[in-house]
Amino acid sequence: MMVKCEYCGGMIDDQQTVCPHCGATNLNVKRTVNHSPKTIEELKQWYQDRHLPPYETTRFFIGIDYQFPRAFGIYQDGNEFVVYKNKADGSRAIRYRGTDEAYAVNELLLKLKSEILNQKARNNSTRFSGFPDKTLRSNKLGSNFLRHFTYLLMIGCALGCFLQLFEPKPTYYRYNSHVYCEYKDNYYEYDAGLKDYRAISSNLVPAVLKDRDSDYEFDSSDINWISSYSFMDSDCYENNIQPYERSNSDSSSHSNSNDSDYDWDSGSSWDSGGTDWDSDW
Repeated sequence: MMVKCEYCGGMIDDQQTVCPHCGATNLNVKRTVNHSPKTIEELKQWYQDRHLPPYETTRFFIGIDYQFPRAFGIYQDGNEFVVYKNKADGSRAIRYRGTDEAYAVNELLLKLKSEILNQKARNNSTRFSGFPDKTLRSNKLGSNFLRHFTYLLMIGCALGCFLQLFEPKPTYYRYNSHVYCEYKDNYYEYDAGLKDYRAISSNLVPAVLKDRDSDYEFDSSDINWISSYSFMDSDCYENNIQPYERSNSDSSSHSNSNDSDYDWDSGSSWDSGGTDWDSDW
C-alpha cells in the first residue's frame, strides 16, 4: 500500500523503512516484536488471554471475513492475509492485503490495543462522574453529602484549571527524522513501531534541542500519528521509570512488559458506538 511521507509528502510503499525521496524514516512501518502474536491463531489466543468481550461486542473479528457494517477484522484469503474495516455505511476499507501474516496481525493488534485503552478511559470517566449520583441520592443524608461534594468538586476543578495555566507544557522537536519531547526537564523519543513515547537519557538528545532551538519545534497536533494519550498516560516521570539506552532489544523488552495494560475487566462495559466508523481506519 502506498502512503505519504510525513516529511516530504512523496508517495512511498508502506513497507519501506525510509523514504526514497528524502531519506526520512517511514513512520508508517509497523514493527512486530518478540512474544507479540504473529499469526491469526496467536492473535485469537492473545484476545482470549485479555478476557475481552465477544467479537460481536468489541467489533473486532479475528479470522473472520465479517460482511456487516461497523467491524474491524483479519482473515486469510488463499495465500494472502487481509486486514479490513467495515464502515458504518457497509463499505469496506482494506488496511492490508499481502502474504506477510505477522505484518497483517500487527496491524490489527495495534488498532485493538488502541481501542482497549479508549474503552478503559471511557469507563473510568463514567465511573467517576456517576459515583455520587448512584450511591448517595437514596436518602437525605446522602443528598446533602452529594450537594457538598458537588460544591467541593466544582471548587477543585476550578482550582485545577487555574493551576493548569501555570503547568509546564510538553515541547516537541523534529530533528533528523526523529521526534523528541521535553517535559519537566525529562526527555522522550517517539517510537513509530510502538506508537508511543519512551523516556531516554538526556545525553541521547541532540545538543541543539537542549538549547531549545525554535527551528526544530513543531505543534504535535499537525501530525496524526501521535497518540493523544500515549505521552501523558505513560507516567514515566511520576513512576520513576528509568530512561533507557538504545539497543537492538529495546523494542521487545519494553513493549511486552505492558501487555497487562490491555487486560479487560469483566465488570466494565464496552461501547463501540463512540468509534469513528466513517474513517478508513
